[in-house]
Amino acid sequence: MSLARCLSPLLLVLAIAMTSESNAAKPQLKGNAESATIHGKTVEFKFDMLPEKSELRFPRLNARLKEVYWKGAPDKPLKLIPDTTEWVVKLTKPPVQKVVVAEFLDAPKVGDTAPVLTPSSTDGTILLPAHFAQTRGEKLRFEPQPHKNTIGYWTKVDDWAFWQIKVENSGEFHLDIFQGCGTGQGGSEVEVRVAQDKKIVDSVTFKVEETGHFQNFKERRFGKLRLPQPGQYQFEIRPKKLANKAVMDVRKVLLTPTN
Repeated sequence: MSLARCLSPLLLVLAIAMTSESNAAKPQLKGNAESATIHGKTVEFKFDMLPEKSELRFPRLNARLKEVYWKGAPDKPLKLIPDTTEWVVKLTKPPVQKVVVAEFLDAPKVGDTAPVLTPSSTDGTILLPAHFAQTRGEKLRFEPQPHKNTIGYWTKVDDWAFWQIKVENSGEFHLDIFQGCGTGQGGSEVEVRVAQDKKIVDSVTFKVEETGHFQNFKERRFGKLRLPQPGQYQFEIRPKKLANKAVMDVRKVLLTPTN
């Protein structure tokens, strides 16, 4: 028997094992519910029996929350608490149906499936909203609640956020960040940089300004960034120095062509 014929069954077994492992590693939208069904911008989580801690847990989504409630009781909202990689809904006594309805303002997709952002067809501006940010670190997370809609819990200087962007032409962009910062918490030093193939191509450093509250957002312009050639880039926000207890909250970033 040839070596190739002997190896073929082994390679098949390895391929199946790797596929199974990959699928097992992917977070399931249903979380600890029996099932999760998407209807447009709404997700319905169904329970046969309620979990012991009376909590619905499911993976962080790239979507802004509108409201969450028991099916049949939209006038009695449930509380959602975001963590770094999963969201928790505190459950009350259910009505007849044990179905939690979560309504979003965007198509709900699991957190590691954020799109590559491209310039607007009208004026070439690239919008980087908080709900498409990827966060890395111990505390930093996307907070989807209507009164927040921000990257928050930025209490660790090593935590950072990034977006993927793509341009068809080289160009220079004004950098505008909508940032909020509580009274007495300003002054942290932050670096914004863009990288291509893991090589930094441009960067800007700024100091965070107090705005009176972390969800009191102020648009601030911090200079210009140049993307030297067409292609995909990683846009990063990385603190360099934490002045007090938290860096800031960020609702969105705008990259506007300078020409």
